[in-house]
Amino acid sequence: KIFTEVSLCRRMATLLTGSLTHKLAHVRPAFYFLPLIVLLFCTVGRAQQNSLPAVASFEQEQVLKHYDRSKNSRISISKSHHRFGTSALEWAWSGTGNSFGTSNFRILERDPKMQVYEEIFPSSPTLVLSVYNEIPQKGTVKFIYQKNGKDQTWFSIPLQFKGWRTFRVPFYEMQGNAPQKMAAVDYDYFKVSTDVKQGKLFFDDIVFSQYMDNRYPYPDLMVPFIKRDQDRSVDHWMPLIENLEGLEEVKVATLSPTEVKDLKLVGDRLQENVFSKNSNTIFSEAASAYASLNIHEKGGNILGPPLTYNSKEVYFDALQQGTGAENDVKSFGQTL
Repeated sequence: KIFTEVSLCRRMATLLTGSLTHKLAHVRPAFYFLPLIVLLFCTVGRAQQNSLPAVASFEQEQVLKHYDRSKNSRISISKSHHRFGTSALEWAWSGTGNSFGTSNFRILERDPKMQVYEEIFPSSPTLVLSVYNEIPQKGTVKFIYQKNGKDQTWFSIPLQFKGWRTFRVPFYEMQGNAPQKMAAVDYDYFKVSTDVKQGKLFFDDIVFSQYMDNRYPYPDLMVPFIKRDQDRSVDHWMPLIENLEGLEEVKVATLSPTEVKDLKLVGDRLQENVFSKNSNTIFSEAASAYASLNIHEKGGNILGPPLTYNSKEVYFDALQQGTGAENDVKSFGQTL
């Protein structure tokens, strides 16, 4: 796309040069700079597009001027909940027909270095973002991409969750005028709307579009439509929605007096034979390991580095998102 635009500008400059040379021979020499001016404007336009952020981390108040909101919505920079960096976008609303959106983003192009792998491991434009919900409730939030004021692709997630949720959604998996796998996308507006009459959500680390290996995005109860039609034998690691739903429906059994007595006996034996020996050393090591996670409470909120999974698969901008301190889910589990 870059080369196409540059070539077009050069052709325009060449045509202007050829058509105007004989016509402007008797005019002041300044007119000969017209083709150069055309090329300059094309170059500046491209540079301005590249200056737009590929990821929104919401670290500065001035970023809000690039965001639109509905009448009964409020957006602000908040430190109550965040992932990378030190803050996130807080969106609060009441009433109906609420939304916010922005055109202040750029779509990342395919990395030329990865072309050699495309035939084996194809990749496609993918949206990556994280959402924090304080209070689970019925209803959905909808993510929409537009072009020239018209909705092109979209998907929705339920709001019946609490805490952070990170989504990786390929555009070819979305509804509407979804592109083919591996096909480039071209949108000029990103919009978030909801059918809930009142609520509050936090958004962070929005990568508006990056090429991601098609194997990486996985379905869950929030985005069950991902890989819905894929042959299950292709990927034995892929979670199955019916199994995830089964976990949600597991009923907690009531323990009998005998079972409670047996559990207490096991606990007493562990306390006597394990925990009482070198307990100070064990506690000190455990406390040190937990402190290394840098998780803390502030104002009733749990803060610290984000819990991540294979974060190298996601575009990262240190100028916006900071040092990249994180707690990888595997290491996190081992520490606990």
